Amino acid sequence: MRDKAMIVNGVTGIPANGEVLGNTAYPLTVNYTLQVPATNLTFTWSCVRSDNGASFGTFAPNGSSTANNTTFTPSLVTGNPVQVVITVKIVDAC
Repeated sequence: MRDKAMIVNGVTGIPANGEVLGNTAYPLTVNYTLQVPATNLTFTWSCVRSDNGASFGTFAPNGSSTANNTTFTPSLVTGNPVQVVITVKIVDAC
């Protein structure tokens, strides 16, 4: 039996330095490979600040089959850019 794991090959649209400016839209796309055929994939995105681990910003769409392309909008901050960690979880219906 083969593992149904999805391999994330990369996410485009994340600034190379991992820093984002508040209230600026970032279009993101996850590039992935399926080990075996899968249907009804759901993509759930999340973001935390690197400095304190707090949730940060919103994704639209999120938690749906169409969310492999999403727009990330960081929370409003003043001053310097914020360094973040963005993750995406991909699951199928099984």
